[in-house]
Amino acid sequence: MTANTFGIAVCTTSAIIFEVCNAIVKYIGPRFVYLPQNKQQMREKIFQFESKFGIIQAFGCIEGTHIPIVCPTNHSKDYFCYKQYYSLQVQAVCDYKGSFLDVECMWPGRVHDAKVFSNSSINTNLRCSRLPGSFKTLTKKKIKVPCYLIRDPAYPLLPHCMKE
Repeated sequence: MTANTFGIAVCTTSAIIFEVCNAIVKYIGPRFVYLPQNKQQMREKIFQFESKFGIIQAFGCIEGTHIPIVCPTNHSKDYFCYKQYYSLQVQAVCDYKGSFLDVECMWPGRVHDAKVFSNSSINTNLRCSRLPGSFKTLTKKKIKVPCYLIRDPAYPLLPHCMKE
């Protein structure tokens, strides 16, 4: 539609959109889409989440979704999702306001949420303790509860990824 409106070829429009998206990811994205970098930022995310929803030690939510695409010429069956259309599988982590903290958009639509998560940078960061930890003692036995993401049933149950 954009190509027709401005009298530009579809391939030129695609190239321009690709360049703009790359510029956004490289220059603008890191200013607005980022995970907590230190304990203070993590504590703020946890406090804000608990204040709004009453869920302790959660700093965000994780979910996968399908973005419809035109049928690719190569490996098209990999992009045909269970919703009966061609898609890219997108995984996002959001904070208490719904602002993005992390986004992964590189998997074909046929791939399950759990596989995307197990191969994602957010899982690696959580599993390897690359994100700042913030612990809270909740019981008389002094058990410390780590920070975690809230997930839906499609994701595995892990110490850092729990169902609400």
